[in-house]
Amino acid sequence: MKDLFKFTFANFSRWDYEYYHVNYIDRLPHRFLEAAVGANPALRACRGFTELQDLLASIDGRRSQNPELFPYLNYLIIPGSPLLQNAVDALRIHVGLAALDCEVEPTKRFWRLRDATQEVFENVQGKARRVAGVSIHETGLEPFPVIYSPYPHLFDDVEHRFYKGDEEYSEITALRNLVDSSFRSIQRYAPELAVGFRREIRTVGLMARQPGDAKSFSVRNFYIGGIFVSIANIVRLAEQLIHEYYHQCIWPWWLIEPPADLSPMEHTVISPVTGRTRPVPTMIHALLIYCSLIDYYRFVLSTPESNHYDQAALKDAHARLSKIEVNIGALITILRGALSERPATAEIVEFIAATAVG
Repeated sequence: MKDLFKFTFANFSRWDYEYYHVNYIDRLPHRFLEAAVGANPALRACRGFTELQDLLASIDGRRSQNPELFPYLNYLIIPGSPLLQNAVDALRIHVGLAALDCEVEPTKRFWRLRDATQEVFENVQGKARRVAGVSIHETGLEPFPVIYSPYPHLFDDVEHRFYKGDEEYSEITALRNLVDSSFRSIQRYAPELAVGFRREIRTVGLMARQPGDAKSFSVRNFYIGGIFVSIANIVRLAEQLIHEYYHQCIWPWWLIEPPADLSPMEHTVISPVTGRTRPVPTMIHALLIYCSLIDYYRFVLSTPESNHYDQAALKDAHARLSKIEVNIGALITILRGALSERPATAEIVEFIAATAVG
């Protein structure tokens, strides 16, 4: 199995994957809201809360495929949050129970609506102005995430430090074709990985081309189902899509079913691949990601697959494969040392390290 998340999940979870997905992932907004009531009982008195709760609890009202809900749900779960009504009002807008009203959150510049239309609105002096040409949702591959072209400050409310929408892109067709080509590369490599991607990832925020290495990120369980990738060649964009897909599978899993002795995020190591200091849990993700990318890049460089790419992309593939292969052994050694007194988590690392992707 080339989807290493599902392979790992099958060996360490108490649940069958479909049962887990239907009963936990698909119900995450409702589960977050129930936890929020426990943290902030005053939520029950908020205007429109009961209708929102009933909708998210219903089968027809499940909204796990809308990442826009999770920043508000994360806020509501913090004990003592003061702006409960504002968050409830925003959630009602995002699930289609109320019309857009910029006064609900006056400091929010952009509203990325998903239910029922995929449109973007900008708050201009308290009035909603539709922003055309930002949402790219005609990829030809359905179902597929909503794709947003780079746009200044479009995702500042999610992560203003890392989102790079420094310039607008008018060549929407070219961007759509780039994403389409990268996804088809993943699909040729591993159809089951492509299926998983379409199921788990609901928003792809494209960022401007970055100097040096292509950069991508996601924000753990704050924006579940949403990833951010920078414009690059076909294989480097495909790498970013694979990379963030795995993060967005593992973080929700470990929120629901963490290893019994999972290290805290304050426990850090230095990555031998990037040279940056990262939390141990993140580097366990990285080990799985790198194992998958080694296999992906070997596929890209094989015949006849290599015929799909230009020489610059193939050069990049060679360089990335070499860098990961050279350093993955050091990463395994570092994780073994960091987890020497955490046997449950160490077992996962050993499983990933010993897994030959077939």
